Amino acid sequence: MQGRVVINRNGRGEAQGSGVVIAQRRAVTAAHVVKHYAPEDIVLRLEGGAGDIGVVRVESDQELDIAILHLAADTPAVSPVTTLADGERWRVSLPVTTTDPQLTGRVSSAGRPYRTRSGDGNIFAMQLHVNETIKDYSS
Repeated sequence: MQGRVVINRNGRGEAQGSGVVIAQRRAVTAAHVVKHYAPEDIVLRLEGGAGDIGVVRVESDQELDIAILHLAADTPAVSPVTTLADGERWRVSLPVTTTDPQLTGRVSSAGRPYRTRSGDGNIFAMQLHVNETIKDYSS
């Protein structure tokens, strides 16, 4: 199940990015999407009108640009986890807004190693090549 990561500001909810449910009370998104916001200001708006679920805690790694959203309630469904190989195609099926490009690309590295901050080992992350021009999220 997917959703839009919505930030509630001044009583208005503004979509900032997409998220994917990975467990009953966990979703993953990019760290830059939630970087400047408190958990209580973040909501996962589920696709298909399945409702909004609040966020109670965020764990993120800015270097890897990943964030885990700890959700306030169970989600109705969990996305199946799949693995991809180098060179396989991918696409984002739920753009942030209707004016955002439909992102597509290929897997550059299905298991790129990154050294953990503690230095006690590596984690492996998928590196993606994006065909479309994307916004500058460096700020």
